[in-house]
Amino acid sequence: MPETHAKDSTRDVVGRILLNNKVAMAVALLLVASIITFNLVPSIFGVPTTLLLIWFLAWLMRTKWTDLGIRRPPHWGKTIAIGVGVAVVSQAFTGLVLLPLFQRLGLGSPDYSGFENIKGNVGAMLMFLMVSWTTAGIGEEIIYRGFLMEQLARLIGGKAKWVLSLVLVSALFGLGHAYQGAVGVYLTTYSALVYGVLYISRGRNLWYSIIAHGTADTIAFLALYTGLMQSLL
Repeated sequence: MPETHAKDSTRDVVGRILLNNKVAMAVALLLVASIITFNLVPSIFGVPTTLLLIWFLAWLMRTKWTDLGIRRPPHWGKTIAIGVGVAVVSQAFTGLVLLPLFQRLGLGSPDYSGFENIKGNVGAMLMFLMVSWTTAGIGEEIIYRGFLMEQLARLIGGKAKWVLSLVLVSALFGLGHAYQGAVGVYLTTYSALVYGVLYISRGRNLWYSIIAHGTADTIAFLALYTGLMQSLL
């Protein structure tokens, strides 16, 4: 063993294994994905637990937060405008095209019964809006786009790595919303594809998809609060 390796710390050894051994990295990614997607811990702790694991893995691999897409965009105003614009168009397409299409195909509507107490309830709405920008907007984007998509693409390699990573991680994101029923899974998978394409197309800067995700959830919760969503279902 080279002398430099002999002096390596346990952190460096494990980190090097994660970076260079595809089986080890695949196991780590599977664990991260399973915690958040299949509720290996109570759902309320899912995002915090997964973020803690990602932080630990990043620490082992000496990966910086900037490598996960958390870096200052070149222009905040443009970033916000793009993120909000993508969210508005995406939500409009969902409400005006996808929901009616699924209903005509006899697939039904997403199950939003878990949010039924938000209608006309200012306190509940404010709580869910806070969740939109923390647990969902920031937390889920770091997990699914910043970490899982990034590391899965590196693991897959080749010309199609980003396409495969986008599709697989978007499917996982959809499955993580299985409590919304089959149509809910389809719609959230579509949303994940939008966020993923935005992430890749904007130089893998996570702020674009964070803003889009937070805005999209804000629109959805406001629609639930006002009763507009219920009228579409």
